[in-house]
Amino acid sequence: MNIQTGDSLRFKDLGEGRLELSVSAPSTAHPEEQKVLHIQAARSPPNLVSRLLVGAYITGQDRILIVDANGLSTQLRKEIDRTVIQILGMSVVQEERNSVEVQVFVDPTKHRLPSLLDRVFRMLRLEIDICRQALQQKSSSVLGQIETIENEIDKFSLLMIRQILLSSDNFLIAKEVGIPSHHFQLGYRISSKMLEVIGDAMYGIAGALGSGMASVKKLPLGTITELDNMFATLDSLLTRTMHLFANESQEVPLEANAILDKLDSTITDLFALSTDLSRKTHDPKGVAQIHQVLSSLVAALEVLRIIVEGMINRSVEPEVISRSGGKPILTYLEPHRS
Repeated sequence: MNIQTGDSLRFKDLGEGRLELSVSAPSTAHPEEQKVLHIQAARSPPNLVSRLLVGAYITGQDRILIVDANGLSTQLRKEIDRTVIQILGMSVVQEERNSVEVQVFVDPTKHRLPSLLDRVFRMLRLEIDICRQALQQKSSSVLGQIETIENEIDKFSLLMIRQILLSSDNFLIAKEVGIPSHHFQLGYRISSKMLEVIGDAMYGIAGALGSGMASVKKLPLGTITELDNMFATLDSLLTRTMHLFANESQEVPLEANAILDKLDSTITDLFALSTDLSRKTHDPKGVAQIHQVLSSLVAALEVLRIIVEGMINRSVEPEVISRSGGKPILTYLEPHRS
């Protein structure tokens, strides 16, 4: 929790024998030094340095020094530049013949996790909407926006993971970014990664729609309507999930359970649509491309399931129960009477 000698501590009784510990007046006598990572790049294979830079970023390194006594190659410098430009708050600050210094200019207390999650959620909805426009208009012209949006999603996903990992080392950062308990950090990290994977699925769908638009134009109107409804359902379930994610009310298990049931039925409908399409369409190439769209939709829904299951698990966390004063986690509704 990064507690130093001389810090004042606060203890809050959460009930059920549980205490919340926080620092009320952290000491400034021993300011934390910047973390520096040295990467020896001699004889490094392609892409290794770029992957190490990503790892250094998300694990909270402030400065990365990449060195090679024999001099850094032009190819490696291009790899570093290409990686740095794709990461929020990372810049090359100094270049020498034998070294490149990279600095991360991100104040972890200035980016609240709920806001970052909401930003990614809105970009995912935009990707879904663009794919629906392409399908409804039978035109690939709007799909060119997807790559830019996907790059932004990747940047924010890395920033979210960085925030979460820094929070695991410093309780004050966790409070600032909006993680109420270390018990939730793993769930936040999994959810952040899963949202990135949904973005990858949408990027794949956009590619399949773009290359297969000639086949899409040949599809019956009813099939296009069914496919569009699947995108609308994904959008609806994503929206319900993300709205529920920030909710700690007693209704969370009930709503999460309803979402899981809808996910199951939607996946079943997608498989049925895939089988029906194979019977009705005599264009093998077109069928293959539409099947790619359908399989990517299934993948996105399966990933969404992981997030929702995590919320059910979180609702029975001992800390969540103690925060509610031991109240029942379910709100039972009166049977409906006609």
